[in-house]
Amino acid sequence: PMADGTNKEVECLVVRVYSPLGVKYHVQIIGSAPQAEVHRYFNDAKRSTSAFWLREDAKGKTLRIKLINIDTAKTKSTRLGRELTE
Repeated sequence: PMADGTNKEVECLVVRVYSPLGVKYHVQIIGSAPQAEVHRYFNDAKRSTSAFWLREDAKGKTLRIKLINIDTAKTKSTRLGRELTE
């Protein structure tokens, strides 16, 4: 739904990730900041789906996808938090 409550069909970039080991990845788009994004994780299926609504100028750009291991990011975040408080 749009801000005014109406529905409008818009293009988006969808990235689906399958991880045979069940690792969860957060997907980022490099090269253009998205207007909006949504991430869904399906743990039992070992899959995730991310959708990105890109700005008009992104259509002419080369974009890259960055996969961030969520468990690794949590570990690094916790370690950094301890270093900052000690």
